[in-house]
Amino acid sequence: MIIFPIIFLLLLSTFAKIYFRTWLAPGCLFSVIWLLYIIMSVIFAPDLPISSISLWVIVFSIFSLITGSMLVFPINKRLIPSKIDSDLEIVNRILYNILIYFSVFSLIGVLLIFSNGIRRYSLSGIFEGLWKLGYFYSYARYKEKWVPPLELRILTYFLYPSALIGGYIFEYFKNWKKFITLFPILIMVLFSLIVAARAGLYLVISIWISGFISYKLLKYGEKYKFMTLKNIFLFIIIMVILIFIYVFLQNIRIGNNLISTSSLYDIYQNSKVAIWGSLSAFSIWFENANLFSFAGGSYTFAGIFDILGIESREQGLYSEPIYFSSGKFTNIYTIFRALIDDYSIIGMFVFWFIVGMLSTYAYVKTCKGKIIWSIVLSAFYSMTFFSNLYSIFIFNSILFSWISIIFLFYFLVYWKSIKRFIFVSFYRFNMERRRSFR
Repeated sequence: MIIFPIIFLLLLSTFAKIYFRTWLAPGCLFSVIWLLYIIMSVIFAPDLPISSISLWVIVFSIFSLITGSMLVFPINKRLIPSKIDSDLEIVNRILYNILIYFSVFSLIGVLLIFSNGIRRYSLSGIFEGLWKLGYFYSYARYKEKWVPPLELRILTYFLYPSALIGGYIFEYFKNWKKFITLFPILIMVLFSLIVAARAGLYLVISIWISGFISYKLLKYGEKYKFMTLKNIFLFIIIMVILIFIYVFLQNIRIGNNLISTSSLYDIYQNSKVAIWGSLSAFSIWFENANLFSFAGGSYTFAGIFDILGIESREQGLYSEPIYFSSGKFTNIYTIFRALIDDYSIIGMFVFWFIVGMLSTYAYVKTCKGKIIWSIVLSAFYSMTFFSNLYSIFIFNSILFSWISIIFLFYFLVYWKSIKRFIFVSFYRFNMERRRSFR
């Protein structure tokens, strides 16, 4: 019965909240996110089968993560930053300028994809393009394996680091500058309308929220209260907006000009599978899975393996779909299948144990005012928010975004030391040259 792993996960989440003192500690957040997702899957999609054994695997994965977190969490010490290791005012203003440039680059890429589509499908204007282009691009993407030209994809890739920066600096700026920090989300909404894609919008919002939370912890430590009435109200508003966007995009994908009762029912069936189907798909797959396979990371980091020519990446990561009684299907199996395929079931538990240690170490450092570790922590948050689908690190654009942002923050934080090192090295080089000419 699935009630027993759910009750155990509820008790585990309660313990994590008491032990870590805050909802935002990695061990607590990961367990609560998955508790809510499992409960809502049972409530909103009762006809999608979920096995008890697959839930126990998820519960023990969360247990492994919490165990790793406990090893590095200072249980008797309050985590409040006494001093942030960089001037946030300078850093935030530099990041604001970078955000504007990145947003402009990505907007140019989106507009070029839009104009190319207008010409490619001989559409008459902007309004017809916004309404019909999503259907044509969706058909081309799934039936013809179409992808945008490389130069246009590179421009749109700037959306992901700009989303992280936007969420990170949101609190610092006031008035109209706050609106600028939302540009990555607004541009991604436009891009989603043009190509009728949903995952990118979910990604950008997840990354933006991850940056926002990481900055709050950097500034206030564990004093920051996440579960407030204001945040709950905002969450409900965001969910309503996302549902509306999802219905609209799904209607575009199937080529309907008008939303009717039949199309709404079809959209409902599709959305149920798209949102809650991954857990059921994982349960069905797990019944006959090879639990001791070892792909070495080709599913968790599929983009890297694809670039290196080791393993080609399928659309949606897996080519074999799971069909449900409604006739709908999905090829998305949560992050847990990828980890089992990559490292075996035992290796997956070890993976979550290590992730628990590293993410909690980043959390502790962030709460103590270490700015670079806040970016590492944001990667864990984004992975958590997206884990019901698959690993966010299958996307090279996402992976390189975090790597580039970490290098950027390292440069900003240690600029004085870097400048001093360059000056001293240049001085010594000149002195050595003078000695050699004597």
